[in-house]
Amino acid sequence: MAFIMAGGRCDIDLASQVRLSRHGYRLTVGAANVVIRLDPRRPRQLAINGSRCAGACAHQGAARSLMLEERRALGPA
Repeated sequence: MAFIMAGGRCDIDLASQVRLSRHGYRLTVGAANVVIRLDPRRPRQLAINGSRCAGACAHQGAARSLMLEERRALGPA
């Protein structure tokens, strides 16, 4: 939860930092990319992968926070 709160403080520009596809979305935060998609191995679960950190981090927290706060702007679930 602390990572989501820390990531929620990041200023994100949807037009330039977020890329949506039918498989999920990619958020670019500084030099890090975070991809959130449905996990093909676990039904109804999300897979979250970051390019900079091995585990949970503020980048992944920002992506999760954005997904929760901007779900209308990101499109239908």
